Amino acid sequence: MIPMKDRQINYGKSSLRTMLEENYRYIDKTEPIYRLISSSTNVFLSRPRRFGKSLLIDTLSEIFQGHRDLFQGLAIADTDYDWKSYPVIRLDMSTINRKNPEAFEKKLNSTIKSIGLKLGIDLDSKVDVKDPPSYISQLLETLYDQGKKSVVLIDEYDYPVIGNIDTGLDNMKKMLEVMKEFYLSLKANDNYIHFLLLTGVTRIARSSIFSGMNNLDDINFDSKYSDLLGFTQEDVESYFSSEIDAGAKKLGISREEFINKVKEWYDGYRFSDSDVTVYNPSDVNLFFSKNCEFVSYWIQTGTPAFLVSLLSSGCQGDINKELMLPKEKDFFLSNLNLEELDSSENLVLLLYQSGYLTIDRYDSENDQYYLSFPNKEVTVAFNS
Repeated sequence: MIPMKDRQINYGKSSLRTMLEENYRYIDKTEPIYRLISSSTNVFLSRPRRFGKSLLIDTLSEIFQGHRDLFQGLAIADTDYDWKSYPVIRLDMSTINRKNPEAFEKKLNSTIKSIGLKLGIDLDSKVDVKDPPSYISQLLETLYDQGKKSVVLIDEYDYPVIGNIDTGLDNMKKMLEVMKEFYLSLKANDNYIHFLLLTGVTRIARSSIFSGMNNLDDINFDSKYSDLLGFTQEDVESYFSSEIDAGAKKLGISREEFINKVKEWYDGYRFSDSDVTVYNPSDVNLFFSKNCEFVSYWIQTGTPAFLVSLLSSGCQGDINKELMLPKEKDFFLSNLNLEELDSSENLVLLLYQSGYLTIDRYDSENDQYYLSFPNKEVTVAFNS
């Protein structure tokens, strides 16, 4: 077996099986994943784009399907995980038509029906009301009647709403209502679910979408999972050691100087009150793939349209003044107000959630946090 650090650098692949079987580099996150699935059953996690949320979901899918052989050599293989197989219901909300609530509901219906057929269940023959809550409820109940609890993995849970910022508030609210009913149906069928994960970029209208879903374990600001997504400094120096040596030689500087330069450009994302910071994985993979050129890779992969829309429309208030103000811990766990998205406070919250701002320092005496750009890449790109 080829050592992980000697494999091809991965970029753009979110299939764990493809990465491992085709000799791509996988930075092992199965130890915190094991801790997560051993201690929680209903989880909510938001992180900026390109931080590996889809790869996390794919990894969980492989684990919950009991594919033990795939994980040989990884941290979870050395644990007491039982590798029981579960039916996996996996939804990526960013791939579902979201032009209007009717189109979204229709596509979500067909997606759930297709998943049912793959699991050997014809949902149309079992439901009278043709809507997403009925389909997902019947699928979960039928699988449970067969003696199987399900695993539900939902990627980009917020996309149908946040992706509709430019269509107006009324349309966003209607989309919220469709999503709310769907997510409430998951809560109603909690007894049929072994594990549930919702991921996305923002914490948008959580009180509306998830009203009644008080069983969700929100791990966004949990220091135990601050490195669940993203590469730590140890990850970078361990998995990219030969590339670091080559980069230092290319620039004619010491290994330590090169590491510090990489850190200045791409490290700095902080998601809890611990001191742990992480790199955006896409930055690291692209940087070492592109012969160590110091440019803004993450920004080049695309700025979210909803953020461009808000910034170009101008915001009420002074963002710079807002950035100078310390934040309470509740700020990082608060929800975007759809009706005041262009206010300076909401825009700063959105910039934090989407990765353009991060925690800079913690004032322990006053229990307050200060924000800043995470690194040179984002500073340069955002100002331009």
